[in-house]
Amino acid sequence: MSGLSDMQPVTPPDRAPGHFWPEGVPRQQTVPQQSLWANLQTAATRHPHKPAIVFNNTVTTYAELLAQTEQLAGWLQQNAGVRRGDRVLLLAQNSPAFSVAYYAVLRADAMVVPVNAMSTADDLAYLADNSGAAVAITDAALAGAALACPRLAQVLLIGEGEINDPRTTQWADAANSARSTLKATFSCVTGSNA
Repeated sequence: MSGLSDMQPVTPPDRAPGHFWPEGVPRQQTVPQQSLWANLQTAATRHPHKPAIVFNNTVTTYAELLAQTEQLAGWLQQNAGVRRGDRVLLLAQNSPAFSVAYYAVLRADAMVVPVNAMSTADDLAYLADNSGAAVAITDAALAGAALACPRLAQVLLIGEGEINDPRTTQWADAANSARSTLKATFSCVTGSNA
């Protein structure tokens, strides 16, 4: 398997009848040497206390974004069974949780399948079947469409909602579970109760 450093620049085909290439736009692009996840790690290392997200006058620093992302990634792997290369549907409104979820899927070595919040249950079923996704992260208000999709074995709910389906987990419960797992793992490795 080749890594990012083995990838060659992407070059569009030469002009052929019916093709248009805008003037001034480079005809060759170099693939970045660092992943999107690595970019977040770098930003959190360099600027841990700087704002990464400002939403409704609430600030999330890079350090906080990184920590929340790693917690959710751990939950996705340990509780939802997400493995390298799996697809995870992300059906959410613009919010800090969307960013955390997006990066968490990447951190879990999985692929994000972003879904338009206006998608119907049929759209979601098609996307889940076509992508092979068995896990979805969705706003509680949009969960009906995800839960109508039988392929989805696990649905993580952003926000509060009274949804009684055994496939669902509340965002706060996932975060608490991930924190407990991290603490237990830390205690086992170090022999402390910290």
